Amino acid sequence: MKYEMKEEKQESFDNAGTLVYTNTIKYPYFLENLECSNQLNQRYRDIIKEYISDDTDSGNSFGNAFEDIREEYLPFFDDVYVEVTYNKNGYISLLERYTTWEGGGHPYSYFKGITFQIENGKEDVMFLEEKELPKYMKDKEIREVQDMDELKEG
Repeated sequence: MKYEMKEEKQESFDNAGTLVYTNTIKYPYFLENLECSNQLNQRYRDIIKEYISDDTDSGNSFGNAFEDIREEYLPFFDDVYVEVTYNKNGYISLLERYTTWEGGGHPYSYFKGITFQIENGKEDVMFLEEKELPKYMKDKEIREVQDMDELKEG
């Protein structure tokens, strides 16, 4: 499926003009008029609607709530990045990474992988032909782990 990457971004400022919060969404926009394309484009329109608001006062209220710590931690962020990880043989797979940071030592990240059949837009479990698996793993720098001890050793 043909697509182009797009980005939506919102920045929220307090009354003093300090950037207190950002939302960035990077996602594929699918160009073909297929059921699968339409479904995925709608999925990302819904995510944008959820993450990017029309509330022009949100930065002010959010920034004032954390006035005592904001110098050290601002701006906070709540982002979504989507990567197309597989796009052939009738399937498309996407990896969605949701990342939020509101101060502290590190952000919170959540990953979600989804796969669709291109022909009908149904969400599916992807099956690679056995001969394709080693190349896919090499391309994505994935290595096979024989047991948990090997994983612990790194």
